[in-house]
Amino acid sequence: MVLISESTDTAGIQMKKWFLLITLIFSSTQSSAIDPRWKYRVLLSPHFEMIYREGQKDLAKRYLLAAEQAHDLLFPLFREGPKRTIIVLQDDTDWTNGLADFLPYPHIVIYPVQPTAFDSIDEYGDWPLELMLHEYAHILNIYPAHGFYTPFKWIFGGVVRPNAVLPRWYLEGLAVDLETRYSSHGRLRSTDMQAMARAFWLSDRFKTDDIATINEAEGRRFPFGAKPYLYGAWWWDHVHRTKGDESIYKLNQSFSRRLPFLLNAPMREHAGGSASELLKQSVDRVAALAEKQSESIRRSNPPESTAVLDGDGELGAFAISPSGNRLVYALGLVDKGSSAYVRTREKPEQSFRELKPIRLFKTVGTLRFTWLDDDRFVYDQTDMSEPYHSYRDLFLYDLRNGKNERLTRGLRAQDPAVSPDRRKLAFVQNNAGKTHLNLMDLNTRKIRRLVNGSVDRRISGPEFLSDDKVLFSGRVNGEEKIYVFDLQTKKLSLWNRQLKQAQALRRTPAGLLVTDAGTGVRNVYKVSADQATPVSNTLTLIHDADYDPHSNQIYYSELTGDGKRLKAIPLATTRPPTIEKPAIESAPKSQVRSVETEDKGFYPITYMWPRYWIPWFYPTEGGLIVQGTTSTRDPIGRNQFDLGLSYDSITNKLSYGGGFLNRSFPVSIGAGYSQFVTYLGASGRLIESQDAFLNFGGNLGSRYSHWTLGGLWSDTEGSVTDYRRLGPQAGLSYSNLDSPHRDVWRWHLEAHHQQFLEQEGYLAYGRSYAHVAVVTSMGRHRLGLTTRAALSPDLPMGATVDLGDRTVGGNYLVNLANSSFLLRGYPSGNFVGRKLVNGNLEWVLPARDLERGFGTFPLFLRDFEMALFFDTVAVDGGGYVPARRGYVRSRLGEFYSGTGTEFRLNTTAGYHLPLALTLGLYYGLNEDYGGGFTTFMAIGLGSLSPISLKTP
Repeated sequence: MVLISESTDTAGIQMKKWFLLITLIFSSTQSSAIDPRWKYRVLLSPHFEMIYREGQKDLAKRYLLAAEQAHDLLFPLFREGPKRTIIVLQDDTDWTNGLADFLPYPHIVIYPVQPTAFDSIDEYGDWPLELMLHEYAHILNIYPAHGFYTPFKWIFGGVVRPNAVLPRWYLEGLAVDLETRYSSHGRLRSTDMQAMARAFWLSDRFKTDDIATINEAEGRRFPFGAKPYLYGAWWWDHVHRTKGDESIYKLNQSFSRRLPFLLNAPMREHAGGSASELLKQSVDRVAALAEKQSESIRRSNPPESTAVLDGDGELGAFAISPSGNRLVYALGLVDKGSSAYVRTREKPEQSFRELKPIRLFKTVGTLRFTWLDDDRFVYDQTDMSEPYHSYRDLFLYDLRNGKNERLTRGLRAQDPAVSPDRRKLAFVQNNAGKTHLNLMDLNTRKIRRLVNGSVDRRISGPEFLSDDKVLFSGRVNGEEKIYVFDLQTKKLSLWNRQLKQAQALRRTPAGLLVTDAGTGVRNVYKVSADQATPVSNTLTLIHDADYDPHSNQIYYSELTGDGKRLKAIPLATTRPPTIEKPAIESAPKSQVRSVETEDKGFYPITYMWPRYWIPWFYPTEGGLIVQGTTSTRDPIGRNQFDLGLSYDSITNKLSYGGGFLNRSFPVSIGAGYSQFVTYLGASGRLIESQDAFLNFGGNLGSRYSHWTLGGLWSDTEGSVTDYRRLGPQAGLSYSNLDSPHRDVWRWHLEAHHQQFLEQEGYLAYGRSYAHVAVVTSMGRHRLGLTTRAALSPDLPMGATVDLGDRTVGGNYLVNLANSSFLLRGYPSGNFVGRKLVNGNLEWVLPARDLERGFGTFPLFLRDFEMALFFDTVAVDGGGYVPARRGYVRSRLGEFYSGTGTEFRLNTTAGYHLPLALTLGLYYGLNEDYGGGFTTFMAIGLGSLSPISLKTP
């Protein structure tokens, strides 16, 4: 049966062009960036606008003072910047971080939680100042745009920031350099960064990293995303030493006037060499000091260590059970995330290295394991499933039954320690930029506060000295000392006066162990109230330690060129030397001692006017799509407005649309309108439509579960008549594809229904949609199975081509928004139906790591992978037959399939943007329906989000 016969260009594609927008608006109603119960206010200072949560005004004032101090110190270096920069104080996570961005306006997001003892940024003096120095340096670095960019600023607005596409290592390195030079501490002075240099020197890493590889934050090799910060800081430290402060202004202004990505001419003129030459000079300087420090340590005869664990992986927290028979540890793998493992001795003389590890569960952000007895341990973990927060909580794991019991919920609890009588649990609690020492009764689960912290004092690493005394590390003004709290007298006092950089206390059968960096190298010490005896002498750095009573050895996590590794040495006194530290002079301190502020209400509407628009170009099968997009949002992300305009060279028609999202309430509200053209590649048909929607959505107790409820109005100009539709729609979904708590198996489950109502002039029918996807990983192999079905049994057959669901061929990178039914090997739009069932099976072979760049040329080859696939579809509708130049009736029991392979080259373009190049070799198994062998090439562009600059 021929449904429609007409001439066609089977090389075309189906397009809704810009209207990925509507799908994004739909999906964004399902989650909320900020808890809608929180109320916000604004503090104004001369150069900043601080948006803070009610109840955190004192915290906002502290960070606003630090921001004005950062302006006082940095603005003279850059000499231009925004009149006022927005700062959002976003206390919704226990991950220490900050972010600076220039879209839609210059703004900084501060997560005010203090760094943990194991962070690379934990050796701070004045944390708010150092954080603000880092982030405000980004704002000033990115701001200028002059010369031939000036007219483009008038046309495109605030998106024209040529310095934003400078390499990551340049941007982050300058921020780390300035956070160091304009404070008393900073990463360039830290023992952690010096230890990293020694680890790199000892493993010859300096010989393998070049100017291209140091820019990559997504690499598979340690130190992963920290590379731009490390090498960039060393690069800028060298330039700053040799050329002084003026080099910052000269380079910044030069890049703000030149074509992007042409780095070397300005660097030769203002910094004394090309980017690569300066990198070599900076690395030579760092390596020379690393060698000198290492030789100094070697002359002190450090003990030989043995590896406790074999294989790859980044070691996290670990602990040995009271009897010494069990070792629990967290191990992070690039492809699998972090998991907890246990090794159990059956005989005391057995080595943990020889024992088989048993995987227990996934871990996220675990800082410490502490044993309750030989069968149970307590640990902390970040809960990534809560809708609005990412907070750490405490859990109790029982090895006897594999039960994982949650001890706290939303308490922001970390660093647990069990008392000797096993009745009490001490832990650290985060709250509004502060850390507090708390105590839990393990029988009643009642919690009480022992010691209040402050923004300028960090509490970490608690441990019981006895049942009635709790020790902890307290960091104040750059020093970290051991304090004791007496549970009987409720008095707090200094416990050990010798150590001033003490972290990671651990009670063991051999006594109390702690790490300290007083010599310039963090080593393990056996401590008492009046003395500290060194028992390790590492060449790099030791984060924490424990004692094995069966072998009389100290176990510790040591930094190497491949990350942290678990090592062991005999328990014995050592003599670690004091090493030479890098000489970095601090700049003058800020003269700002107080800030006059104005407190006012927060009104999101005042931020909701467009400030830029971005042009995009998408090559497609048979043509080119040109888009212009703009969006704006308020600083806390509760309101978002998007606009888009699109033109394609196939239909020579415009499409446009807009959407608004409000997330101020527990139920999100999204609304939008679009007018677009759909091109059916198989038949050459043009379908013009108008859509409008109103949607409500929310979470179902988890950020992975969502519901939507709303309505859709549509007017489609079909081949014979217009189709007008109006009716409600509802949906449920669950997806843990992005959950860090899952690794081997991941799921996506989705079900939606639209019911178009019967009324005069409107078409009435219902459409149900279901989607099930399963993804599993086997090492570096990935296997994905997807099944989709759409059922519209009451849709008239004559309207199927115009309104039915359609398959899409190769160009799914652009077109998943308008057709999720993927059938490669056939032209897009080749099958249309009122009932359509689609299955896709894909096996992705292990990627070949390329990790190769071309100097400062803005293209980096990350990896290359191959995927084998099989697609199939069954349609109650029609399939286009080229020989008959029309659609032929198809039944649901008839399947049409395609198979083939895709070669994917994953790259980084422009130093920041992920760029995926795909070559597809497809074969449609039914040649009568347009199948056969076809090739497909596509370029998938990422978003501007990677340009956002974060503190690692």
